[in-house]
Amino acid sequence: ISIFVFFFFNDTATTEIYTLSLHDALPISVEIMNTDIEIVGKGNMGDKARQLLEKTPRLREIGFHTPKRIVLAEDYFDRFFQDNNLGRNLGDVVLVDGLEEKIRGGSLTKEQSQILQKVISSHGSKPIVIRSSAEGDARGTGIYRTDFSDAEIENVEESVKNVLASYFSKDAIMFRKDAHTGEGFGIIVEPIIGHQASISLSGEEFDSLD
Repeated sequence: ISIFVFFFFNDTATTEIYTLSLHDALPISVEIMNTDIEIVGKGNMGDKARQLLEKTPRLREIGFHTPKRIVLAEDYFDRFFQDNNLGRNLGDVVLVDGLEEKIRGGSLTKEQSQILQKVISSHGSKPIVIRSSAEGDARGTGIYRTDFSDAEIENVEESVKNVLASYFSKDAIMFRKDAHTGEGFGIIVEPIIGHQASISLSGEEFDSLD
């Protein structure tokens, strides 16, 4: 059983926000810079990411430390959809039976994998959380998936595809229709903040982050 405890550290460093276009990001020459929030790609990035862009500077001003975050904007995934014969882009994907499995079983391009590797390297060896950021989901609805991963590129790629596939689940599609949220999706990649420790519950030891 893994238990994760999240908390902020005080830090008064200045907030920087860097936007990286997809054309800048490809090929591998892209550099993940030492800034608080970086955006890879263009297009929609979802409500959570937009609120992070808006609120992170204020959190920094009042003394909170926020983790370094990378946002994969919507058109980062265009080549993935095209190369796996799913559509031209997220809005063009045809909703068919087995779509989630096709996305999870699809392959990222070499360039997309290289970008993710640079994202992982920017976080060091820390465990990573891969979060959804959809329209109408700023506060979280439980509809879309969040994955935790170690720093191995294969596992991060799998988690990214898991989160992306959750956008096309039947529950997610019905939620967007009923709530009139509109379409649009991004993915946030950030480190898990904390220190690993062992705790004992009922005589058994578990690894934890505190």
